[in-house]
Amino acid sequence: MVIGLQSTGEARTEEAVNKYGVELDDFVSGPRELLLKLVEEHYPLPLEPNHAAAESDGESAGSEEKSRSCTFCKKGDVSGLLLECFKCGNIVHQACLASPQAQKPDGDWYCYQCAEYTSDYQVDHCRYLAEVSCRYEAANSRKSKLLGTIRALELPNNPLDDIIDQLGGPDQVAEMTGRRGMLVRAQSGKGVIYQARNT
Repeated sequence: MVIGLQSTGEARTEEAVNKYGVELDDFVSGPRELLLKLVEEHYPLPLEPNHAAAESDGESAGSEEKSRSCTFCKKGDVSGLLLECFKCGNIVHQACLASPQAQKPDGDWYCYQCAEYTSDYQVDHCRYLAEVSCRYEAANSRKSKLLGTIRALELPNNPLDDIIDQLGGPDQVAEMTGRRGMLVRAQSGKGVIYQARNT
């Protein structure tokens, strides 16, 4: 029997082995691993609460160079809804704040770093961190649900490993590819084990 495949699936298999170990429950599904990797690495999450706290503490760093662009989104005054810190001169869009403001506040406005000079600082800062934490947890929960859905999909296993397994395993099949390793069914019949092909 001669079978031609465009890909041996080696890259996905090696990534899965590095991630889960050399003993797996079943053969690796390339499409599933690719989807999982996409979501794990590129799913958009807001700032983690500890990063947000650090950013709010360093908000006015570099304010010597005053520019008319938002500290957060780096965009200019496109909407006319910019706030300027009364103390350091930092500029932010009202919509970029953790608790967006629909209208400009009465009186002087302070960024989070300078707000410690006002009596409202402790309440506002705690509210800001609580909201950031809430946003992060909600987004992380959505990401986890999506990863669970992908893991539950019945996507095809790596075709080369699957075909060799159906034909009796590596002892019955002469594989002629350039891949360094493969998954073979465990002798117990439960699960698979990654082994180097040169063994």
